[in-house]
Amino acid sequence: MQDQLSIDHFDAIAERYAGSIRTLAPLYAAVREELDAVVKNKDVLDVGNGGLFAYDRTLAASVTALDLSAEMLKRLPPDVRRIQADARGMAGCAEESFDVVLFSLSLHHVAAKTAEATDKGVAEALASAWRVLRPGGALIVYEPVLGESLFALETVLFRPVRTLLALAGVPMVYLRSRSSLKRLIGRACTVTVAPVSGWTDPLGGTFPGLLMIPAAMHPTRFELFRAEKPVG
Repeated sequence: MQDQLSIDHFDAIAERYAGSIRTLAPLYAAVREELDAVVKNKDVLDVGNGGLFAYDRTLAASVTALDLSAEMLKRLPPDVRRIQADARGMAGCAEESFDVVLFSLSLHHVAAKTAEATDKGVAEALASAWRVLRPGGALIVYEPVLGESLFALETVLFRPVRTLLALAGVPMVYLRSRSSLKRLIGRACTVTVAPVSGWTDPLGGTFPGLLMIPAAMHPTRFELFRAEKPVG
């Protein structure tokens, strides 16, 4: 969700990513009950979900998936509306047209050439989410979250890591701390820690089943951020 490198990467992995539901199942199970309650009878915009749903989509009034990757969108169920667009602008999404905007394990893929430019891009994506939300609607961000010290180290190493990943044809992934994400959301929000048990895929489904580790050893915490758009 950042540039041509990102489009090419996700187009290339779309087929195998669709098969990663087994390895990512513990992450989705951790928030399913809460998200089911959020989406029930609502018009939902699911940003960058890759064809994997962390909730029962049949409970929603409608589900629209937004993604940069045409190949990812091709693998969505027929009852899901598709929009090919950048999360930073959400072209094709009308103002105040959704009750819920959900970033489920996707916001860390919004990245640019520097940490500062990435902050700007994430802020643009969140501003777009507020734009398309109806008054009283909910912005939900489910993300792997780093501790403050690891986040600071990641920020320092942003440029060399991005360069190395680009050489391998892989777009940058930029995880955040809880405080930095709350700052970017910019409105009062609640945070729920999502306990994950069993074995999880630290590679996020890019190479399903290649590497599985106990959830307790994962370097991140998984947290659910929720904020509501004011009415009036």
